[in-house]
Amino acid sequence: MAAQSRPAILITRPAEGGARFARALRRRLGPGLRIICAPLMAPCWLRPPLPPLLVGGRAEAVVFSSEAGVAGFARLWPGRDLPAFCVGARTAAAARRAGFAAEVAGRDAAGLIATLGAAAPWRLIVVRGEHAAADICGALGAAGREVAEVVVYSQVARPLPARARALLDGAGPVVLAVFSARSGALLAEAAAGARAPLRVAAISPGAAEPLLRLSPEAVRCAATPDAAAMLEAVAALVARG
Repeated sequence: MAAQSRPAILITRPAEGGARFARALRRRLGPGLRIICAPLMAPCWLRPPLPPLLVGGRAEAVVFSSEAGVAGFARLWPGRDLPAFCVGARTAAAARRAGFAAEVAGRDAAGLIATLGAAAPWRLIVVRGEHAAADICGALGAAGREVAEVVVYSQVARPLPARARALLDGAGPVVLAVFSARSGALLAEAAAGARAPLRVAAISPGAAEPLLRLSPEAVRCAATPDAAAMLEAVAALVARG
């Protein structure tokens, strides 16, 4: 397929992850892609009170579901002696870089909950952002674990840049790469009235659902909730021509 005939790609995930995904797309699909990175959220670091389970020295492990959670917790807590259970390989790698002994406990929140719910009854600190797709703390508590959570960051909404809006108002097809339910909801609002033919590549059905109101010509959810599967979802939609 000629490069100029391929759809444009709009990536809405936060800046660092969006740039990384754009590089992976260029490696996967070759030169000539038109990619616009338009982060719809940016992290804002919080300084919440720390739970007694942590400051009292009774916690036995920490749970991270995102790279931003690792960064936010590392800003608040100097200790690195707690082992870390993580969602996904990238989060685990970020935790190791921060000094934690980290392991992947699930590819997504549901997998982590199942793993830790069946494991030894650790006393756990769950680290998360203000907006979370799954209640990890609640689920582990219901499974009989002693658990406390700390909210270390918020994702502040950002407006859609003018060049992204121009892309959506053009005549050529646009693949929307959406990595969370919240970014899907923000994009659905920001892209209202788009005239371009839209194709949605979403990391989950929940991320895709808000965008159905835009009447996309195609929707493809990643086979697994990770960047590698998203790469394949985007590539499949680009290949439609």
